[in-house]
Amino acid sequence: MLDGQARRVLLRAEQLVTQRDGLGFNITLAAGDRIGILGSSGSGKTTLLRVLASLRSPVSGRLYWNDVNVARRLRRFLGKQRFFVALLFANPYTSLEPWAPVRQFVGESHRTPEVQAELLRQSRIPAIAAAGYVRSLSGVERIRLSLTYTLQNAPRVVLVDDVFRMVVPEIWGQLFAEFDAQVGETRGLIVASRFWQALSATHYLFVLYKGNVVEWGSRALVFSQPRHPYTQWLLEQGAYSRNNIAEMPWAAPDVSLVDQRALEPFEVTPGHWARWC
Repeated sequence: MLDGQARRVLLRAEQLVTQRDGLGFNITLAAGDRIGILGSSGSGKTTLLRVLASLRSPVSGRLYWNDVNVARRLRRFLGKQRFFVALLFANPYTSLEPWAPVRQFVGESHRTPEVQAELLRQSRIPAIAAAGYVRSLSGVERIRLSLTYTLQNAPRVVLVDDVFRMVVPEIWGQLFAEFDAQVGETRGLIVASRFWQALSATHYLFVLYKGNVVEWGSRALVFSQPRHPYTQWLLEQGAYSRNNIAEMPWAAPDVSLVDQRALEPFEVTPGHWARWC
């Protein structure tokens, strides 16, 4: 997708529709790609990720994992291939059982205590935590443990729901860097967030509004030349604080001034598109 390089395509969606009365869109993710999905609460980020992870069927369209169309095949029916895509859920306090021992998530059955300690060290979790329980970990440590556990099945594509809303903004950049390092160049990474600052290290960006992709292109172009009013509104919510982690009473973006006749995408600049809907 990026820089014109010919790399193996891991995930491909064609005219994918995730919500009723939605518009189809395409996604191509190759090894090493880092894609961001930007949208406020309720924009459809989690629904899209669940469709891409084959945890939910799309309304229409085709979804390919490694050239196999899985659009109408739920994950539990995919056999060993179900590990091809992994989804990191948004809330680490509900996705991990708090009373479970930490070692359960670092391969206690076939790994020595030394190997477990090394895995935790690489994940920036205190090695002493291996003898404790999930409930003793902080939110950030639970996110890190979730990623370590997710990567044990060697997925080729890693999807990350909006975990950034669970931690303070000061750690967003560091957390994304850790995702990037652990996922590596042989896998693809898609990260969703309501905060555009949390996606500042992605290569490519999709903007979701009511389940539809309304703007997409390279991150640099979308951030520097936003064309859709919803994208402009999101970028204007730039001042974040602890209060922004919770729902903020922002006014909805005014899209009434948009020419409703232009339902099809139109090219803004090469590699940067917007769609009025």
